[in-house]
Formats: sequence, structure tokens, C-alpha cells
Amino acid sequence: AKVGRELAARLFADASLSAEPEFATRLVQYVYHKEEPIRRAASDALNDIFKQFPDTVTPTLQQMYSTFGTKLKDEDSGEDRTGVAYALCSCKDVLKEQSVCT
Repeated sequence: AKVGRELAARLFADASLSAEPEFATRLVQYVYHKEEPIRRAASDALNDIFKQFPDTVTPTLQQMYSTFGTKLKDEDSGEDRTGVAYALCSCKDVLKEQSVCT
């Protein structure tokens, strides 16, 4: 995972890209991806976005929980539950700083 993060960071820098606040809500769909590495990467990326753009935390969490509620009505997927867990665990320090969780 560390190698993947380093490669992604290098590619991001080489392409002269920069993070944007709207990335946070775009990443939510990947928290629910069927492949674990993608769920984990999305969770780590959310953490980075939240650190850079603290105002994105609340709307992104609202979207994530809303999506989760809809998914639970349709089907109970272990991938969905673990995706939310990965996201919350990855972002725990940012969430504590913002008093989202204590």
C-alpha cells in the first residue's frame, strides 16, 4: 500500500495536479467499491482531502452515510460496511480534530 501511495503521489506531482475540495464527494463512490485495495485507497485519499479542506468533512460524511443507508436497503454488503469502516478509521484523527467523533 505504501508503494502505491508513493507512486500515486509522484504521478500526481509529475502531472502538476493539485487536490480540489470536490474530490472528497467524488471519492465516496470508491469507499463502496467491490475491490478492497480501492476501498482502502479511497479512504486514505479522503483523509488527505479532509486535512487540506476541513470544510469538506461534514458534507462528505453526510453523503457517505446517505449512500450507505441506500445500499443497506438494497442489499447488505460486507464490502459496503468495510468501506465505511476503512474511511472512518483512516480519517479518525481529522474527525477528532473537528469534534465529529470523540
